[in-house]
Amino acid sequence: MQSRRSAALSARIVQNSTCPPPHKRTSYARYNDSQPFISCSMVSAIMNPFTARWTSTGNNLCLGHWEIHHLGQLLQLNAARSAEDMGSYGIFSYIFPDDEDYAEGLAEDEWIAENAAWLAALFAGHGIPADDAHMRWFYQAVNPHDWRCGSCGGCL
Repeated sequence: MQSRRSAALSARIVQNSTCPPPHKRTSYARYNDSQPFISCSMVSAIMNPFTARWTSTGNNLCLGHWEIHHLGQLLQLNAARSAEDMGSYGIFSYIFPDDEDYAEGLAEDEWIAENAAWLAALFAGHGIPADDAHMRWFYQAVNPHDWRCGSCGGCL
């Protein structure tokens, strides 16, 4: 069950969330009428209630697992999902890290559409609202830490 404090924080986050999705963002967006313009990336960083971490680093990424928190509470992913990449969009080549030809995975909108069912079940089990904003925050927390088998070069 979600605590009153986290429910109030989630409500504030959703209420103040005025940034468009990342693919539609311009340089700046208004956070609210009482504050000056600040960048959407700053708002997302300040407001995202999720944190994510893949536990392995270096050349053994395949040996890790996900640690994802919502407002400090560890989310219990099923065993299969916990030990696999999330399939989010990125360039996972360690040889050509800036070459778009090596990009793979789903962009935010497609990923949410593809994964909405299991995310809704996960959120329901932890008292998290299963709305678009929380699914986007989940993706945005996971995406920078996502990986692919072979992306570290450890198995080559």
